[in-house]
Amino acid sequence: GIDTPEMDTAEGRRAKDYVVNAIGNVKRIIVSTTKVDKYDRYLADILYVEEDVADVYEIAKKGTYLNRQLISDGLAERYVE
Repeated sequence: GIDTPEMDTAEGRRAKDYVVNAIGNVKRIIVSTTKVDKYDRYLADILYVEEDVADVYEIAKKGTYLNRQLISDGLAERYVE
């Protein structure tokens, strides 16, 4: 449900750097995919926690929703097909 700038733009590189910094050193990530888009890319929702939490339900409860974070920090926009 988000759209980020193309990777070959300054905004796209900024969004990529943000993601790398946000999840580059976390211990646990939940990636939920439902389908691919018209460009054959996987669409995903990503939750992560910085502490070492192994339980998936606890990560879902305590985790940070990366997609929402990108929107709120102005690095992505909501996308509806």
